Parts: sequence; C-alpha cells; structure tokens
Amino acid sequence: MLVIGTKLPGKRWREEELPSEDYVRQAMPRKLGTFDMTMIFLMVMFFINNAVGTTGAGAAAFTYWIIGAFAFFLPCIIATAQLGTMFSHDGSLYNWTQKALGSFWSFFVGVSFWVPGILGMVGSAGIAVTLLQGLNRNWLAEPRVQGVFIVFILILSAILSLQHFRVVQIIVNMTTVLMLCVIALLGVAALIWLATGHHAATSITRASDLAIQPGNYVLFSTVILAFLGANVSMTLGSEITDFKVVSRHLFRGGLLVLVSYLIVTFALLVVQGPQAASSGPFSIIRTIDQVFGKFTGGIAVTCVIAFFIILTALFNSIFARLLLVAALDRRLPMSLGKLDENRVPLNAIIFQITVAV
Repeated sequence: MLVIGTKLPGKRWREEELPSEDYVRQAMPRKLGTFDMTMIFLMVMFFINNAVGTTGAGAAAFTYWIIGAFAFFLPCIIATAQLGTMFSHDGSLYNWTQKALGSFWSFFVGVSFWVPGILGMVGSAGIAVTLLQGLNRNWLAEPRVQGVFIVFILILSAILSLQHFRVVQIIVNMTTVLMLCVIALLGVAALIWLATGHHAATSITRASDLAIQPGNYVLFSTVILAFLGANVSMTLGSEITDFKVVSRHLFRGGLLVLVSYLIVTFALLVVQGPQAASSGPFSIIRTIDQVFGKFTGGIAVTCVIAFFIILTALFNSIFARLLLVAALDRRLPMSLGKLDENRVPLNAIIFQITVAV
C-alpha cells in the first residue's frame, strides 16, 4: 500500500544521477526544517490580491475556493509530496522530468518553469508599488516613476538574495509571520464589524448565495491561478534537513494557504462587499482602516508591502537554483553554476535580475 510521502520500493526510474544532484547535496547546507519550508511555501503561494479578485462574485467565491482546493490544489500537493520525497533535489520539476522523460524534456520544462519565476518577481514588485500608490494618489503617479521604483525593488531584492540564504530565510520567516498577523487582523475586523451591529455588505447566509452562476464561471480561472506553484518550494529540495519535511510542509502550508484565502475573502465581503474587487489590493487595507483606524491600517500596509518586497527576493533565490543545476548539468554556461563564499549562486542571481530589469 502506497503512503503519501514515502519512497516507492522496487521501482526503477531513470537512475543515472545528474552531476547537479551530488554537487548541490555536498555544497549547499541542509538547514531548512519544517517551519522554514512552511513559511517559504506560504509566501510563494499566498498572493493576498488574489482574494480581492474573487470578491466580485459575492459569496460564490467561497464555493470556488473550496472546489479549486479539492479539484486542483490538493492533487498538486499530493503529487509534489510523493515526487519530492522520492527525488529530493534542487530544481524540483526540472529534476523530476529528467527522471521520467529524459534530458530534452527536463530542459524544456525547466525553462518553462523558470520564466514564470521572472514574471513573478516583476509582478510582486508591481503589487508593492500599487499598495504604495494606495497610501497617496500623488505618489508614483507617472508610469515612468512606477517603472523606476519597480526596478529599484528588483535591485534591492537582488542585493538581499546575495546574502547567505540563512539570513534570507530568517527574514522570510519574520515577514510571513507578520502577514499571518495581517490575515488574522482581517478576520477579527470582520467579526468586530458584525458584533458592533453592522450588517454584512454581502449576503452569505443563504444557500443560493453560494451558488455558481454562468456569469462568474471565469472566477474559477482566478482560483486555479492562485493555487499554481505547489512545487516551487521543492526547488530547494537538496537543502531540507529530512525527507519528512517534504510532506509536512506541503500539507501544513497548503492548509494555511486555503484558510488564509478564505479569511481574507470573508473579511472583504463582510465589510466592503463585491465592490472590493474593483478597488484593487488596497481594499484590504481600507477594510482594516474602516474597523481599526488609519494607524493600524498603516502598520498593516507596511507589513504587506514588506511581504511582497521579500517575496521578490525569495523568488530570486529559488529560481536561481534552476539556473544553477542546469549549468552544473552542462545545459547552460558553466559560469551560472558558480557559488560564492556564502554558497549563493552569484552569477545566476545577477543574470536573473538583469533579465527581470
């Protein structure tokens, strides 16, 4: 009987070991425990603005989150847990495809996996800029200024990524915990709003409110997009302390991601209603402002902006591993496989940030 997160006995895959597997295993420190990997998973998977986009469908957003979680997210987590336990190597999807389909498809999949990482870096920097604009409409009003600030965030993230990864990990842990506090604050805000006699801005008590309608079918694509990337954290597979970390962080992190999306969606629908979708990411901060005041909202927006800046640095560190292992396997220039004294893929990060800019 197969147990998720265990190695398959007696099964022969393509057993030739890639040069990158042995090198990274010896060169990179194995210091990522369950908590570290759970925080990485949550930071990578939880884009708080995704919850904003779903509120346009009203209470039906909850139905879509649940369907998406069981139809797509959970199968992805199960598959990643099994593959990550069997082949716990840096590169994740690149390495797994090599085992199943060979070198051509592994390189193709690796490139296809790496490109969205670059787009994710630019996108997370862009969300930080959008949140800054929400503080004051006169800030970063011109597109040129916005572009310059996005480039500034990308360069700042590159500088952070060049530090020892343990330093990056500590910052990731702290920032993700702060984001969890913001999520909890949103949940409390919704409860206080109802407890103080306000009516919910959206009807969520009738069964018909949760019904899926043809007019909101498109929302399913938003939910699936939010749940993409369950395998990203396993790109650091060679750096975990124990193979049990794989399944533990995936299932715990997956539960945190789903609960976080549901809490944020609930808070927005209760306090602001479906119109929150048209207000963009800053509607999250307006919800906190409306219940707790501007001071608390200011602290919350600082935490959220910091989250997306650190996420940019985390993406830089993670996806540089793809360039590292591909270079070590001689599928990219060997210079991209160079590690500095901090065991950081220096040239890969510099190349990556240059492409992003």
